[in-house]
Amino acid sequence: MRLLLACLLAGPAFADEPVTVTPGTVTTHATARDRLPNTVADVSLGVDARARTLGEVQAALAVGSTKLSAYLKSVAAERTRTQAVQIEPVLEQNPARGQAAGIVGYAGHIAVEFRFDADKVGPILSESLNQGANTIEGTTMRPRETELDAARQRLAAEATRMALTQARIVAEAAGRRVGAIRSIVVEGAALPGGPRVMLARAAAPVAAEAGDSEITASVTLSQALIEP
Repeated sequence: MRLLLACLLAGPAFADEPVTVTPGTVTTHATARDRLPNTVADVSLGVDARARTLGEVQAALAVGSTKLSAYLKSVAAERTRTQAVQIEPVLEQNPARGQAAGIVGYAGHIAVEFRFDADKVGPILSESLNQGANTIEGTTMRPRETELDAARQRLAAEATRMALTQARIVAEAAGRRVGAIRSIVVEGAALPGGPRVMLARAAAPVAAEAGDSEITASVTLSQALIEP
């Protein structure tokens, strides 16, 4: 019986999927997969400034962030927000022996995040470096949430059909048939991180391939196992 079940479940749809048969119950597990094109890019840019006085750093950060915000607004960037503002003293590297390091200036940083169409993000990143930003901290490509939600629903339904088919095959191999569904557990669809661009003080034009992302949905299904 074990050999027969192994042969029946060896097809690509059911490979490596666990099956549990207990008195009166068959439990199957199925995973559906798909790849979606990455249609948006979530970007984090940095505005950095360094000067002798605190006021000079604050002024430089204000100029850079204002210029960057105006540019992002002009290109209709989505979800623009200032994520972090940091200013810290810069200490002298080699103080006199026995003396505490003195403050020789200040360094400031502002992180600005936004979203843009993935197929256009390369030119946007390049121009951002001329519009107040001076570092690209990270760019993550991904599908839009509406696209993910639709795919997750479709994959959950597909995984459920696969689990039902698997249960029927197991039941028939055991000389039984499946009865009422006792439980269906849909495990959260997984979205691995999409392609990332990590650069610092980029000087050349930025090239960014959107690519695609794999998503999965898994279902664990329990059905009654009854006499034929």
